[in-house]
Amino acid sequence: MANLNVFIREKIEDLNTPDHIIEISKDYTIYDYDKRILFTTASRQTTIFDVGTVNAGTFDGDGVTYGRITNKGSFPMDLTITNTNSNEAHFIVTAGSSFILSDDTFTSISGSWLDISSVKLQPIGSEKTKVKAEYLLAAGKITA
Repeated sequence: MANLNVFIREKIEDLNTPDHIIEISKDYTIYDYDKRILFTTASRQTTIFDVGTVNAGTFDGDGVTYGRITNKGSFPMDLTITNTNSNEAHFIVTAGSSFILSDDTFTSISGSWLDISSVKLQPIGSEKTKVKAEYLLAAGKITA
């Protein structure tokens, strides 16, 4: 068992007013985590992790409590999140930006909240465009 602390600090600087600083901190008790850096090209979509029945490359579908995907490259990437009903949500993650998962469910506009089944990414650009991405995925329950 370990503690994961996520700390976000937002600072707005304006010449005419005092700085606005907002700080948010959240602690998670976690039992397992996976952190990886990978390189991918725009010629194909790459699955970065699956969520469901535990096996190689798959996290427990009931255990994901926190996830972060960071674009460490120079080009934007399309992040595709699919739920167990095959609904997809697409997000553009620009260079130097991160996408945060606060749990393991999402819904489409007209659907139900369902577990995430996979997270994929694909750089946006010509076939040879490459992106360096990093992810951290943490599980809040024992995953066998």
